[in-house]
Amino acid sequence: MTTGPNNDAATDFLPPPIDLGDSKLYALANPYELDGRVATHPRDTRGYAPMNVYLAVEDGAAMLFDAGFSVHQTQLIGQIERCMSHDSVLTLCPIRMAEFGGICNVRPIAEHFNVDALYGLQERSIRWMDFRPEFRPSITDAGGGGRLAAAEVRLARPGDMLRVGSDGREIEVLPAPLRLLPVTWMYDAQTRTLMTADTFTWVWQPDRDGPWIVTGESDPVSNEQMTHHMLANRFWWLPGARTDSIRAEIAEIFDNHDIEVIAPGFGCVLAGRDVVARHYTLLDNVLRHAPSMAAVGVAAGRWPARQQPVRS
Repeated sequence: MTTGPNNDAATDFLPPPIDLGDSKLYALANPYELDGRVATHPRDTRGYAPMNVYLAVEDGAAMLFDAGFSVHQTQLIGQIERCMSHDSVLTLCPIRMAEFGGICNVRPIAEHFNVDALYGLQERSIRWMDFRPEFRPSITDAGGGGRLAAAEVRLARPGDMLRVGSDGREIEVLPAPLRLLPVTWMYDAQTRTLMTADTFTWVWQPDRDGPWIVTGESDPVSNEQMTHHMLANRFWWLPGARTDSIRAEIAEIFDNHDIEVIAPGFGCVLAGRDVVARHYTLLDNVLRHAPSMAAVGVAAGRWPARQQPVRS
């Protein structure tokens, strides 16, 4: 795994794209501070995590998965420019449509690049994306203009294969067995990468400089850290839940796909078969024990992290 190509010395300040396989798939990671105010992590987590966007590249074409936070707009556009030619046809595929980290920069990206289509879970998915206040809405406002209005809207549902370029490369759309809001997972057979939206997001770093990719030599997560990340945040509902079907669906995906990289929507990328196997086991272990844990239920707003003073 290497950093991406540097085609423009003027953008050296940008976090370098992370090459996830022979310049065919890049992780565009932009860090944000964990200070108790972001919904991606428990309130008591401190450090930095990357908001991740993934770019699949072919000759003359590319597909972008998610679109990042608005605060990262400039950096993200610069990262995309490093990884593909400006005249390439770009297809957008926000897999976290219901979260701002998946859709915030759809409109500025569409205005900056040659975007031909946008995939979504609904026929009118594009209406979810056109909300940036500095752009006159091109979809809901007649005559609003803008290049997003010209993009073809396509459905991306579990079982579909999304073509990238004209040489037969396809990205498989998978159901997300574990999630908070409506999302899908994606599998890229060419780079053996599984994109997992809001699951496998539990690795962060103490410093803004990362690194944002974890290998066997740099895997800092403990079982306790991973469990706290899940149960003291968006997966608070797991204790007491029936998880047999979730475990079976996740096992089916891992059994039927050759996975060397787990690429979450936020948090560090997990690279290498041993790392993938370890983190799959960590997740399965939590899911296996969840039914016997005490349910939080309506007390979700009174998690222990809320009762304790937040320390910097």
